[in-house]
Amino acid sequence: MRSKGLNFTFSGSLKSLMLFIAFGLIVIVNIVPILWGLKTSIMSPSDIFSYPPKLFNFEASFEHYIESLTEGIFKPF
Repeated sequence: MRSKGLNFTFSGSLKSLMLFIAFGLIVIVNIVPILWGLKTSIMSPSDIFSYPPKLFNFEASFEHYIESLTEGIFKPF
């Protein structure tokens, strides 16, 4: 005999939610290193090697980009 209670099936929506979460985690895992590299590229060398690492409280500097564009990619040996 079947019960008269509410019978919900979450199989379709739960599967979609799990896929959404899985793809979201994959995107985060792939984007965080790119953002970390971009953040590190605008930090000064003293901020890069400071301990504890400065995640948000640092002074942005574009000296590395300016140096690369004015002196070329590789400095002469």
